[in-house]
Amino acid sequence: MDKNPELSAETLALQVVLMNVCAQISKLSPAHLDAIRSAFEKATDQVEQITIMLGTKAPAEYTLRAFKIVEGIKTMALRDDQ
Repeated sequence: MDKNPELSAETLALQVVLMNVCAQISKLSPAHLDAIRSAFEKATDQVEQITIMLGTKAPAEYTLRAFKIVEGIKTMALRDDQ
């Protein structure tokens, strides 16, 4: 577990809220679903851009974890639509 349990709890809470908001919005219409999918693609692109910008300052594990978190939230948020 993280060395800061309060921060870990806050991060988990934010991930769960984000996942559920995205899931609800994606069910409103095909256009909303497309917008949510696009947002996740953009998030992945931004993680990549930030990683490139940070260069060697960001450990490879940091980048991999960020990609996995984005993908995990996307999978859970869109699980009924994939």
